[in-house]
Amino acid sequence: MLLDDHGLLNDPKIAKLYAQAVANKNEQIVAAVANPPFESERAALLERAGASAEKGVLDDDIEAFAKFNEGQNLEFLRHRANLADNESKRAELHGYIVDKWQNILAEKIAIWKKQRTQGLEDDFFVRMQAWFDALLKARELAQISPELFGEDGLMMDAISLVNDALDTSDLGDEKAQNAMLKALSSLSDITMDDSGEIPANGYKGQNRSKKLSLAQILKHFNKIKNNEPLMKLCEMLGRLREARDEVFMEKIKEQTAYSYTQSVPTKRTKEEICGVELGADLANLVPQEFSLLNDDDLEILFDLKLLEKRLFCFEKQGLVEKQIKDVKEIEKQKPKEQKSKDKNKGAIILCVDTSGSMSGEPEMVAKALTLFIASRARRKNRACYLINFSSDIKCEDLSEHGWGERLNSFLRLSFGGGTDVGKALEKGVEMMSKDEFEKSDLLVISDGDFGELSQRIVGKMDKQREQENRFFLLDITEKSKALDYFDKHFLYDGKNVKVLGELASEIR
Repeated sequence: MLLDDHGLLNDPKIAKLYAQAVANKNEQIVAAVANPPFESERAALLERAGASAEKGVLDDDIEAFAKFNEGQNLEFLRHRANLADNESKRAELHGYIVDKWQNILAEKIAIWKKQRTQGLEDDFFVRMQAWFDALLKARELAQISPELFGEDGLMMDAISLVNDALDTSDLGDEKAQNAMLKALSSLSDITMDDSGEIPANGYKGQNRSKKLSLAQILKHFNKIKNNEPLMKLCEMLGRLREARDEVFMEKIKEQTAYSYTQSVPTKRTKEEICGVELGADLANLVPQEFSLLNDDDLEILFDLKLLEKRLFCFEKQGLVEKQIKDVKEIEKQKPKEQKSKDKNKGAIILCVDTSGSMSGEPEMVAKALTLFIASRARRKNRACYLINFSSDIKCEDLSEHGWGERLNSFLRLSFGGGTDVGKALEKGVEMMSKDEFEKSDLLVISDGDFGELSQRIVGKMDKQREQENRFFLLDITEKSKALDYFDKHFLYDGKNVKVLGELASEIR
């Protein structure tokens, strides 16, 4: 299999990341094949190899061989074992069995290493091809809309996102592979621009949802991105002003690498006596052993001990200089930047009207505004919850994993049908009871064509205002009258934003 790098390896940064990935893969392969799972068989083989050619040794050899190699036909060995009626024949057949067993074991180890290596190589190929494909799409996305997806884009730095998702750890682990592929999949979804009617998936009511083209939404985003009044509204919403930083001291642990030289004992050089061992090294024989040669009766004992390598000999060793490298941890204190104690400052809930009356230009403007506000909030690490509504609702929490894919899915979904802003507001109020949205602001982007709100919902909104929550309406048509259910009712006429109505100073 050959990787298609799409010519991206001509980029030095990408080439460096790829080289690091290859090095990591090679290290994992070396570690993975270092310990083949045949230790029990290897130990049994060594035991049989050291057995003497006594009567019964062949039966033991064949039995041990068969235990680890059930598929082998050993009838011919058993037949030859029956014919081995003397020590010489037994020794010859014993050696043959050991050699045959060694060859089979070596072949099994080689096959295992090849399969293990191939498994890691295949996983590496899948991950790297997905990475190169995603990088190509990221570059295209950054060129199409650098304001959103470029290096300083509001939504994400698409190329950095892909590079951050590159993970070649735990090769051979399906979960690790799936995690990386999932992290890359959001770009594939964002670059899709298909459209057409599809059935609503799991929503109540008679609406049919449709998929909008993200490319169309991006075109409208490019139209409104320099609209100063809209940008001021976005800045105000959710208290997106930067909170004052407070400085705290935190304890951190730093790792420091160091090295030193140490004298390490080695038996490769014979410089000094360090003990006594059994052997047949006559040059280092303990003097008492020579005394056996002075007695004719004990001389035979000396010869036997020499043959069996059981003479007492001086054990000697030397010293060698070795460079030791290590890492130590040092605890230090350093300033820690921490945002205001108000952890919920800046949380946003967006309710976007995709009913039939919003079809066309109004919905595209609403989605472009949603893209800007949600991206800005995410960029500043502020919680953001999206509610798509007509007579049904569909919600996405951008605080959860895979926010890019979730935002893309939200932007491209359109209901059509009637309008029920009450469901969206009730869901928004429900979210305000959660920790991450405790002091959030809610913005409804709509044409304002949703009639009167029930007193039950108005009461819930008033109760949340006591908890410092705020409710805004951005009207992107000029059809509706001023609505005082919201703290502020803004009107966008295509060029300017003005306040159409405000909540009375006293809460009803």
